[in-house]
Amino acid sequence: MIQKVSKRHHYIPQTILKRFCYKDSKLFYYKRGGIPDCIVSRDITGVFLERNYYNTLTRDGRRSDEVEKSFYGPIDQGVSNFIDHVEGQLGRGETPSLSIAMANFVRQFLFNYTRRTPDSISNNTIVVNPRTAIEELLATAPPHLEGVISKFKEQLTTEKVEEIIHTARIFGQIRPDPQISETMCGMKLIFGVAPIGKQFIIGGKPVLRFENRVGAVLGDGVELWTPFSKNFAIGLIDGNANTASKVTFSEVFLRKFNEQMFAESKEIASGNQKLIESMSDRKYDLHS
Repeated sequence: MIQKVSKRHHYIPQTILKRFCYKDSKLFYYKRGGIPDCIVSRDITGVFLERNYYNTLTRDGRRSDEVEKSFYGPIDQGVSNFIDHVEGQLGRGETPSLSIAMANFVRQFLFNYTRRTPDSISNNTIVVNPRTAIEELLATAPPHLEGVISKFKEQLTTEKVEEIIHTARIFGQIRPDPQISETMCGMKLIFGVAPIGKQFIIGGKPVLRFENRVGAVLGDGVELWTPFSKNFAIGLIDGNANTASKVTFSEVFLRKFNEQMFAESKEIASGNQKLIESMSDRKYDLHS
């Protein structure tokens, strides 16, 4: 029996999206340049996704969703367990604590998350101008492969270029980078909590980079931050920083955080209608 291949793939996990909902699985959602050009109410099943985003072609030309099922499936389940664990502790007024295994999982998730979404990779040369990128790469091939390369160039149709870029993007996203991974494992994980009555938004570029020269949260150095729910975010900071493992964001910085999320993302969502209206300068359309 032929198994059904999944086609609708979320680059922001649904288990994260549901933590931003205002009701059941509903979000206030805005897409820059989208139609309609207004804020709409959407179910999490229909936003932050692309068709066949993780699917690859097998040798016999069939689409495979092995990456979606075997790589991202377990990761997203682990994220769900992590969020439940942290929200449970925060709900009891505790400072969250993680096992070594869970902390390492979160670091690896963040590493992958920084290159998982279209907004996160949109400035990559191979995405912006794929044909030029491929031809430049072929130009570096050894001379003895010139015949093979010439034949390949003749077959380099638009469809072929798109499939090459699609496959390269998928495997580039899941390929580990030992050097970056080592760097991130040396950074300290901290929890950023929204002040009472305020909340984080979620966007298509979910991991934000802050540096001291533009006003980091905690001082010197580079910080990476991403929200896991409307109530809390995770930060990676200098491993030697003498900082508490939980900080409450000021209203001023939370606003700055949300504004940067909006500025770097083509899509944003929130469980707060007025918040997303103030971010996007658009109004909510009840009928769209």
